[in-house]
Amino acid sequence: MAQQQSPSSTQVMPSADGVNEVRPIPPAAEVPIADILPVNPRLFSENRWEEYFDRLRAEDPVRQDRMIWQQAEDLSAAVQSS
Repeated sequence: MAQQQSPSSTQVMPSADGVNEVRPIPPAAEVPIADILPVNPRLFSENRWEEYFDRLRAEDPVRQDRMIWQQAEDLSAAVQSS
């Protein structure tokens, strides 16, 4: 006999693959930050992207990686010297 799962207190955002899902996209504040998928096309087609991006910027901004920037500078210098 299959076990029933208890309803979660947090809402689940449809995945990027779930573009054809009919359930509504929950408010950004109700989705755990780790579950926000900014590539979900429904955020854009339903004009809901702004609240999600605002939350991501406020709570989990993009970090600059010094190693990546150093590699980019090294590559740029190598291209300019050749």
